[in-house]
Amino acid sequence: MANSTKIDYYASTAQVIVLDPQFNVLESEDQFITLHKGENLIDKDPFFEKIKTAFVNGGPFEFGTVLLKSLDNNKVFNIKLIDGDNKTIILQDVTSFKPSSSNFESSAFYHHLRSPLASISNLSEVLKLTALNRDQLEIVNQLEISTKKGLSFIEELSMANQFSRGKLTVQQREFDAAKVTASILDFMRIEAVEKGIAKFPKVSKKLHQTVIGDEKLYYSAFTLLAKWIFQNIMSKEVDVKIRLNASARNKVIIGFEILVHDHYYDEKQLAIMNASLEDAGSHITYLPYLISREIIDRLGGKFQMEEIDQEKQEGTCFKVSIPFKMGTSNTAGKVAKQADGEKSRILLVEDIDMTQMIMIRLLKKYNKFSIDTAKNGEIALQQIHNHNYDAVILDLNMPVMDGFELTREIRKLDNPVKSNLGIIALSAHISKTVEQEAYDAGVNQFFSKPVDTDDLIQALDKITR
Repeated sequence: MANSTKIDYYASTAQVIVLDPQFNVLESEDQFITLHKGENLIDKDPFFEKIKTAFVNGGPFEFGTVLLKSLDNNKVFNIKLIDGDNKTIILQDVTSFKPSSSNFESSAFYHHLRSPLASISNLSEVLKLTALNRDQLEIVNQLEISTKKGLSFIEELSMANQFSRGKLTVQQREFDAAKVTASILDFMRIEAVEKGIAKFPKVSKKLHQTVIGDEKLYYSAFTLLAKWIFQNIMSKEVDVKIRLNASARNKVIIGFEILVHDHYYDEKQLAIMNASLEDAGSHITYLPYLISREIIDRLGGKFQMEEIDQEKQEGTCFKVSIPFKMGTSNTAGKVAKQADGEKSRILLVEDIDMTQMIMIRLLKKYNKFSIDTAKNGEIALQQIHNHNYDAVILDLNMPVMDGFELTREIRKLDNPVKSNLGIIALSAHISKTVEQEAYDAGVNQFFSKPVDTDDLIQALDKITR
């Protein structure tokens, strides 16, 4: 059990200790502290008395930057507790973590950066469900905007890293083009507010409801480009147009035109803008633009930037077009069966208490789900054996049994109803490799944290029986 408790970002820097309720050692890997079976852990270091109290009181279940006096090597640990019939303690050595290139190349590095920000973002959404006065609401809104900007920058770094390592793959799945395009425009409005720009179109009703392609890369291509344009212009007038072309070969080409009035780029700027992502060097402010261009190319799209010098229309125009295959389904307005008022029963599998609380509150506002919880995959699998659920929402990174293994175990169940349960995976990882691994394991839908609640509800409505 101890070895299976290690998740990817602990690697070889963790010791897992399994104890009975009296704090006697049942199992340990002895990486930092040598322990014998039957030995009482409290005799090893006074700090473990505090941990025992945490188990008795129901928390806290995480302790950061702890120096254990029983060790003479000055190691600093993050300590995580897992409650159950047996008590599990994970000692993660954080003494030697340095921002080396291998750290930055690891998807786990970005996971660690994103995870707390994702929780803050969804917690802001929960706070909006409470009775806030105007000043408090303004503070929460600013907190949410700042958090999302931090998440966006981390995603840019991760994408640049994936491009440079050849790890970014394009996925082909059906998605709601009109909905994603509306989200892109919402993003543009937020960025434009700071510039005093407010002229935006509505989403074209001619947009085909579903297309087949990479939803996340489509969203990123346009939002990154818009972010860079709005952050680096002085103009107060911007026109945004969406165009749609459908071919006879069941293809849809979605195009954006962004015209920035009275704004031009000099030779030095153009040289950077025409550079490859690898040659961008220290020009980090151009990172969103260069990543956007790389994504558009990877999606088989076209990118064009031209100066417009015509009567009543002068400036720089960015034109982008991306081809997609037409989708077959129409998910608009689809909701789960609720005619008789019966709520769908959801199993939420998440080891972090705060994240559990956030997800429960976000789901309960819709008044259509009853929610059970489990703190790891092993407990969840037992609950699935004992109860009937309509869907499972699970975190991928959990101790004892992670979300990948839990998904595979569910798909192997003899009961055909339970083996075909709808499974939604949530993760602070934004790596395409992790996402593909989740789909390969058998999940129906993958969301990066912070999850958009409306998207989550739509996914639940689609997969619940």
